[in-house]
Amino acid sequence: MDMYARSPAVLSHARDLLLSTPATASHVRIYDSNSVTSGSFNHKEFFNSSATDLGSVVLHSKKLSSTSDYLIENFASYPVGTVCVADEQTSGRGRGSNQWVSPLGSLAFSFTRSNTLAATDIPLLQYISTLAVVKAIETICAATACSSVANFVKLNIRIKWPNDIYHQSTKIGGVLCRAIYEEEAFKIVIGIGLNLDNQSPTICLNDVVQRVSKGAHSDECVGGYSSADIRKITREGLIAKTFGPALRGA
Repeated sequence: MDMYARSPAVLSHARDLLLSTPATASHVRIYDSNSVTSGSFNHKEFFNSSATDLGSVVLHSKKLSSTSDYLIENFASYPVGTVCVADEQTSGRGRGSNQWVSPLGSLAFSFTRSNTLAATDIPLLQYISTLAVVKAIETICAATACSSVANFVKLNIRIKWPNDIYHQSTKIGGVLCRAIYEEEAFKIVIGIGLNLDNQSPTICLNDVVQRVSKGAHSDECVGGYSSADIRKITREGLIAKTFGPALRGA
């Protein structure tokens, strides 16, 4: 597990918390924000794209059983707002006893919050997070693509209430909120999985974006983009946009 922090002050606090739990710390390599990326997740791109307390500490692993399980089990070892990203999950969680398949190319991440909401209000965080992911997709597409992609209706990305993300009739993602009540507050882990670049087991978001963008007429393009210029949505950019206004106060 690699740990990165946005700033020296955040790194100092995160290191102190981590070292207070030696068993967890023994499996973590600590880097600052200026370190060269050691793995496939570009922490510099993420930090440059996000300016909230969410994700001020980033954990990255090539393979985990579940990012959600890891943060639940090690909640006290990291600052609230920490995000954990895995290139691959072997036992990703879905609702109930369902498993979410997370092969290489998928987006799999979880993050922590702490809240004194009533127990009946905790599901609201799951709903807000699902909306935040869909809004992030829309925002990225509108900023970088042709008008046919910016027109979110044509992408046909929608929410199947309460926490599934669909393209047309195919599920491509989901959100799961887990909470533990301790010391008069809920310790919350929100896990998000999305088929971003993996073409199996179903379809992936970047294929949908590319397919729709290539169907655009050249005179529909905005900002000087053509269908050949459509950039893939990255994990770093999508996580950063997900941590937008909707989640900042959550």
